[in-house]
Amino acid sequence: AASTSAAPHVGGASTRGRRGARTRARCAALVLAATAPAAAAAAMRRAGADVSKGGWCAVVDAFTDPQREDERWDLHGDDESLPVRDAGRAQPVVFRNDVRCGCVLTQLRECILDALGARGSAGADADADAGADEKGADDAEAVPSSPSSDDTKDSSPDPPPKIYTVRIPRPDTSDLQSKISLLESRVAGVTERADVVRNIARVKIVAKQTAQSDVSVARERLRETQAEVHAKLDVIKPLRAQLNAHRQQQRDVRDAGRELPCRTKEELDAKIASLEERIMHESLALSEEKEIIKAIRSLKTKYAALERHAESASAVVVATAGRGELEATIKALNAELDVLKLQEGAHRKMFEAQKEKLAEANAEVEESIADRNAVQKELNDAYAELKEAKGEKYKKDKVWYATRKQHDKLKRMLGRGDHEAVREAARAHNDEIHARMRDDAAYRAAYVENIKSRSVQWLASVLGPWGDDLLEEAAQVDGDAPAKAKRAAAAAVEAGAEEAKSKEAAKEAKKLAAAKRSEEAALARAAAKEKAAEERKRAQEEAEKEAAAKKAATAARKAADAESALFAARAAESAATAAAALKEASKHAAEILKMEKARFEASAAERRARMQARRAEQDAPAAAAGGLG
Repeated sequence: AASTSAAPHVGGASTRGRRGARTRARCAALVLAATAPAAAAAAMRRAGADVSKGGWCAVVDAFTDPQREDERWDLHGDDESLPVRDAGRAQPVVFRNDVRCGCVLTQLRECILDALGARGSAGADADADAGADEKGADDAEAVPSSPSSDDTKDSSPDPPPKIYTVRIPRPDTSDLQSKISLLESRVAGVTERADVVRNIARVKIVAKQTAQSDVSVARERLRETQAEVHAKLDVIKPLRAQLNAHRQQQRDVRDAGRELPCRTKEELDAKIASLEERIMHESLALSEEKEIIKAIRSLKTKYAALERHAESASAVVVATAGRGELEATIKALNAELDVLKLQEGAHRKMFEAQKEKLAEANAEVEESIADRNAVQKELNDAYAELKEAKGEKYKKDKVWYATRKQHDKLKRMLGRGDHEAVREAARAHNDEIHARMRDDAAYRAAYVENIKSRSVQWLASVLGPWGDDLLEEAAQVDGDAPAKAKRAAAAAVEAGAEEAKSKEAAKEAKKLAAAKRSEEAALARAAAKEKAAEERKRAQEEAEKEAAAKKAATAARKAADAESALFAARAAESAATAAAALKEASKHAAEILKMEKARFEASAAERRARMQARRAEQDAPAAAAGGLG
């Protein structure tokens, strides 16, 4: 709960100085008495205070008795052991148990805050009041002190009555806070690891892009070489077709010559003469003679075919006169083509090697991307757990935040002077909390449990060196709440250590990642230099090969040109000789044909005369017989 005042009245520092740390320890023990009486008694003994059952223990027991919830209690009496006694007060401090059962701690805290001077403290107690101020941030903000005896002498009338609003104690979320700290450390570590994996993936992607560029360059060179090969083939193919046509013409002439009975007219004349000689000088049967005469007639029809064949052969000789030059040109072009095909093979091998490197780079990129996705999934899961834990903590603290916001709103309204509205709003708020405390046992139990937990943690911070012992004694004597608070504090320390360890691991991971990136960059630069040197060497070798090939092609072309010129001269001479021979042969053939014709006619006349004589001889006996008859 928190208290506010329409006109804050702060006591002097001299009064607080007289109280000192001894009185503050007693006040702290009084608050602890409601949750851990044995631990409070031990703390008061350590502080040098009297522990009297007729003193503060009786007051605490009375306030915690639910049967006496409507009574009013005056904490000022004759018992000097009461830690809240202040001789400088103009009026006794009066408590009213207006919060049922569990709210006694609210009133006790307000008394202690008045005694400690949580607002406006100065001077020698500034350091000692830091713990009270920290506690006030959670449970009692802007709580004014009562005026001291020194101030009452000079001050005018008593301050107006205070307006109290019941504040919900903040739930114990130490376990969730420890979980959040651990999850934040985990998220930080996974984030650092994700950065390292992302950097590695970027390096792999750059390597893949370099491999893709190398493949593109190798592919372009291969295509250029293939284009040169195709261009050279486009030049060679027509020449090869022309050469094949010449060869086909020669084959056709040879095939046509095979169908003729003789290759020349002389051979044909000789063959006909031999057949006629057989008829003239040999005794043949009539059928054989008829066959020979038929063969002679057939052979005599071949003179025209033989003349056509001779003309075709002469035409083929003339047409294929440049065959040698053509073959030489094709030979030179084939040499250039062979060089280009060698270059094409080298570029193809280079292209295949670059493709293999690209495949390896793709595999590495896929692996690094899989690692990156796995780490990203782990990071997303960690973020989801952290978000869930924060949401759960906010859900627990939501009512506490709302109450705190309401308290701040009432303070602002007081600052504007709207006292009646503040009083009505505070009364409505308090009635709502009281009704819930009365009717909801679970809410009341949670309220008391939170009061105990927050009180023990605050007292440990106020008591300073006694705080750890106080938490330990409270845990041993008074149940689970102080032990839970101590576990929460230990968990917070452990979470801090874990976070520091995670940060250190993240730093180491960053260093390793930076070193790895530097190493990979150095390796990449060295590989690039080596690759550039290899490319230059390969380009130089290719240039040398190309120059040698061009030189060889030029020499081959020159030789082919010389051979072609020589062959052309020989072909021209051969053509002239062939033409003269053909002319002479034609003339001679005409003469021979004339002579053969005359000879054939003479032989035919002789043969007819002989046949007539033979018939006359055969007919003579028949004529004689007829005469006789």
